[in-house]
Amino acid sequence: MKIKYYGTAAAEGWPGLFCVCPFCTEAKKRGGKNIRTRSQSAIDDRLLIDFPPDTYLHMLFYGLDLPKYKSCIITHAHEDHLYPQDLGMRAHGYASELIPEKFSVYAPDSAIALIEALPDWAKDRERLEWQEIMEYTTCEIEGYKVTPMLARHGKYEKPPIKCYIYTIEKDGASFTATIPAGSRTKRGHIFAAGTTTS
Repeated sequence: MKIKYYGTAAAEGWPGLFCVCPFCTEAKKRGGKNIRTRSQSAIDDRLLIDFPPDTYLHMLFYGLDLPKYKSCIITHAHEDHLYPQDLGMRAHGYASELIPEKFSVYAPDSAIALIEALPDWAKDRERLEWQEIMEYTTCEIEGYKVTPMLARHGKYEKPPIKCYIYTIEKDGASFTATIPAGSRTKRGHIFAAGTTTS
């Protein structure tokens, strides 16, 4: 498995949008590899993990070739991991000659709700589909066995939202896609100990 990280920062990015602490000030000054964008990664240039507002920047500056991807798994509904408005840019009138024609998003319920709340023009079913996936239930996506496990993140929100850590397996290799400030729940540790093959 080839893993590429496009963004590894939390919601505020690094340096933080409004932060003037010495560390963020120095990162702004130095630039380059001292800058971190919002969380997004890819496996084998086939499966995207998260779709943040920095996806456009990742395409422009880091070589993310969005049109060739068919599928994306979303860790949770926070805007730094899912910016659904940009998914609408696959709709007719915004994107031409798409191959593959359809892009599939797999996500927990609260993230699916954000996609379903998009205006009708953005939910072009010929170009975009979405499906809720359930924790601790393995599904096959792009030839990978993908298992979402509940993460300790978002639990203090009212109401709490589901956040996932994913175990992704293929050909005897495995990768665990985590989220900033997230770790597996106790059930997730027990589940992972019995199922992953790394």
